[in-house]
Amino acid sequence: MARFARSLCQNFPVLQEKGPPKWCETEMSLPSLGRGWFYYPPTAKELKACVVAKTNVKAQAAPSQCKMQERILGLCS
Repeated sequence: MARFARSLCQNFPVLQEKGPPKWCETEMSLPSLGRGWFYYPPTAKELKACVVAKTNVKAQAAPSQCKMQERILGLCS
């Protein structure tokens, strides 16, 4: 599972660019789980590292780069 998470992280931009439209609506995150549920620790570690890396890249990206839905809603230009 950890290898899958790492591969997903590495290929996420390609999936968003060339994959089905639903990939453009997804984001790399670890949403809260219901009581009694938890993420498999090795997978969670990989996904957390990915989220941190993607956040750092977004912070350095030009402000003009925004998602299609943000443009449609007028939240960025």
